[in-house]
Order: sequence, then structure tokens, then C-alpha cells
Amino acid sequence: MQPGGTKISVNSATGRRWRKRALEIAFWVLTIGFFWTVDVFTKLTDRQRTGIGLDDFRLFTQQATSAVAAMLMVYFVLYWCRQFPLLKNRLLPVIVGHLVGSVIFAVGHYALFVLFRLFVFRLNDMDYVFVRFNHIDNLVLEWQKDIKIYVAMVAIITVYRRFFGADERPSSSPSPQLSDRLMVQTGNGETIVRFDQIDYLEAARNYVVVHADEQEYLVRDTLGNLEKKLTGGHFARTHRSFIINLDRIAEIRPTDVGKHLIRLAGGAEVPLSRGYRNRFKSQLSP
Repeated sequence: MQPGGTKISVNSATGRRWRKRALEIAFWVLTIGFFWTVDVFTKLTDRQRTGIGLDDFRLFTQQATSAVAAMLMVYFVLYWCRQFPLLKNRLLPVIVGHLVGSVIFAVGHYALFVLFRLFVFRLNDMDYVFVRFNHIDNLVLEWQKDIKIYVAMVAIITVYRRFFGADERPSSSPSPQLSDRLMVQTGNGETIVRFDQIDYLEAARNYVVVHADEQEYLVRDTLGNLEKKLTGGHFARTHRSFIINLDRIAEIRPTDVGKHLIRLAGGAEVPLSRGYRNRFKSQLSP
């Protein structure tokens, strides 16, 4: 592997996460777009049949702003599902939590689409009259419609996480640790990696890539937190983005630009930065 080769694994892990995130965003955009489009055609059909209904501008504007507001509220539902996961042993708190969540969702959805409509109508020199009765009555009506949307979103998120082991946002809590082991993510779920299997760890945005036995795993944690867990004196920080297993060192050599590279037994090369060089050398000393 070339001196810059270690960057490939970071890009690879980051690329996988971004592709996964892009697919998730595309799913929500297509799903919400589909159902709101169906609703538009239903309203157009009713207007043609009865002769009663909004004009095209108002109808399409209201449906589009409602759809965009719902897409933005997906982030709230994702967060709320992490706070109130559907667990059998916490049924009552989960039910209460999601009832509250459905109210927050309806209020947020209502506030967003009203703001969007005011903006769009103002751009077209038109007045948007958004109070049919009063705000409270409007919110009650909105909640009666939005609770179905909220429940559907919660169901989709729960099924997706359960079968694909997905989490949209890195957890701020420490990664599970079993003495000299780490719990890491795989393509099919999670597995346990022993410390002595690890070659090196590499920061990748809000994740850490664990290189062990010629495999790459992800941990939702920071390199600083993992450094505290890697006890026993067998690991050393060599760079702000790298921690290595000292038992895996094969060679340390200078580069043409006055820096140093550490070649590991498996062939990977990681940088040794000036800021960590003295501490690294002290850890190598008996």
C-alpha cells in the first residue's frame, strides 16, 4: 500500500455511508412525493366532478408545501424513534411518548407549511388566508390527519432499523465494550472484535473504521473515546486520525517531506505526525 493508501479506507467507509444516506433520503422523497401526488389527482378529480375546489395555483402550492414540510419532519420522527424505540417491556412509556410525538409532528408540519405558503403567495403578490377557523381548530384537524402519517413513518423506520440494523445518526453514547473487546458494525448487524485482532483504527467523520484481520468494521464513536478504552499499553495514537496496535509495527521510516510513516505487519502504512511523535516514542520504550 502506498503512503496515501490508508486514505482509501476512509473514503470507502465514508462513501458507503453517504450512498446509504442518499438512498434513505431518496426513499422518503419518493414515498412522500408519491402519496402527495396521489392526493393532488384525487382533489383534481373531485373538483372536475363537483365543480368545487381550489384553483390550480392554490391546490399545487398547498400540496407541495405540505409535502416539503412532511419531508423535513422526517428528521424529527427519526430522532423521536431513537428516544422511544418500540420495546415490549416499555409499552406504556412508548405509547405516551409517541402520542406526544404525533402532536409535535402535527404542530411542526402545520407551522412549516404555513410559513412556506406565506412565502410562496407573497412572491406571487397574493394573500394566503391560512386560518379557516382559528389556529387551535386548525391544529386539531391537522393532528387528526397527521397522526396517520406519523404512525406510518414510525412503522417504516422501526422495520428498517430492525431488519437492516440501521441508525441514521451516530450515537453520542459510548460504544458497547466487553473488557478487551469492541462491539462493531458489519453489513448484517454487529459482531465482537478482540483488541488483539485490531491492526489500527482510523477516524472517518463521526465514525471510526476498525481494521482487524484484513476486514473493516464501523464503530459509532469518536477516536478519543476509543483511545480511552484500548487499555493495556498495546495501542498508541500516531495522528489525530489514527491509533495503531504497537504489536503490529513492522517498520518506521522517514519520508521525503520530513515526516514518518509506520508500516504494519499487514502492509498498511499510517502517518506518524510531529504532534504525537514524542508520546509515541515514550510508549515504545520499555
